Amino acid sequence: MNLIEAVLRVRNVPAERIHLEAFTMGVPINETEADRETETTLKVVARRRTARATPLKMRITFKGETHELECRPNETVLDAALRGGLAPPFACQQGVCASCKATLKAGRVRMLLHEAITALEVDQREILTCQSIPVSAETVINFDE
Repeated sequence: MNLIEAVLRVRNVPAERIHLEAFTMGVPINETEADRETETTLKVVARRRTARATPLKMRITFKGETHELECRPNETVLDAALRGGLAPPFACQQGVCASCKATLKAGRVRMLLHEAITALEVDQREILTCQSIPVSAETVINFDE
């Protein structure tokens, strides 16, 4: 799949016309993966321990309703939503199926893996909530867009 994607890019096929579907469980945290853009090897970001003890504020829009939640240190958006009583879509929780995809409307997140979405989608602020850890004081997520 990586070879086909590289050939399409060399032939100037627009990124929005390239669709990838991975049917593996991705690489475990702290192992290496190939960087498709530079063909170098990089370390997958590990879940870092932080000194932050207070939860971050998060506003999630799901099924037309907006919910105010708190996200614990190193907790993903999806885990915080589930803990808050929401039932957003998800399947693999490994960053390869895109079932949990949502739009980041405000704030910043650190996405650990994102095999199931393209660089263009990331540029458009699409995130995989199962792999996204909020890093800003307030984060706004929309599952409905």
